[in-house]
Amino acid sequence: MPMHSGTKTVAAAGTREALSATRISASWVIIQALSTNGGVVYVGDNTVSATRGNELATPVGAAAGDRITFPFAGAPGFYDLSLIYIDVAANGNGVKFNYGA
Repeated sequence: MPMHSGTKTVAAAGTREALSATRISASWVIIQALSTNGGVVYVGDNTVSATRGNELATPVGAAAGDRITFPFAGAPGFYDLSLIYIDVAANGNGVKFNYGA
C-alpha cells in the first residue's frame, strides 16, 4: 500500500477548508501542524472552528507540531480527505499530512 503526502494552508483565519478539493479515499491519515505556524490549527468536519474540532499546536522551537492520527480503517472502511477540514488561528497557517490508499 503506497503512502502519499500533501500540505494544506488556509489563507484567512476563520475560513475552514477541506484537506482536498476532490474525493480521496484513504485507509489511514496522519495530520501534523506545520513547524512554521504562528497559531493553533483546528481539525474536524465541515463545522470546524476555534470552538469545534481538535487543536494542533506548534511548540516554539519545535521541528514539528502536534499530530492527529486516523488509524487503519480496515476493509471496507476509509477516510475521505475532502470531508476532513482545517481552520487556523493565524493567516497562512496549515498542516502537512500523509495517507495510505
